[in-house]
Amino acid sequence: MSLVQYISKYSPASDNNNPVAYANGIAKNLGISPDTKIGNIPPQALALEHAKHEDGNMYRLLKDSGIV
Repeated sequence: MSLVQYISKYSPASDNNNPVAYANGIAKNLGISPDTKIGNIPPQALALEHAKHEDGNMYRLLKDSGIV
C-alpha cells in the first residue's frame, strides 16, 4: 500500500477530505513520493506528519515537550 492509498483509505474523500493533497503534503514534508510504500516510511515520522496535519497544536506540544 502506498502513502496515497493509505491516506485515501483512512481519510477518504467521502468524509470531505482531499486525500491526494493530504498525501502530497505529507510526502513533501518527508521528502518522499506519495507513491512510497507505507512500510518504507518511518512510523514515527508518519505519525508526526499526521499530527501536524490533523492538529497543529498537538504537533507543537510534541515538539515543545522534546518527545520528537
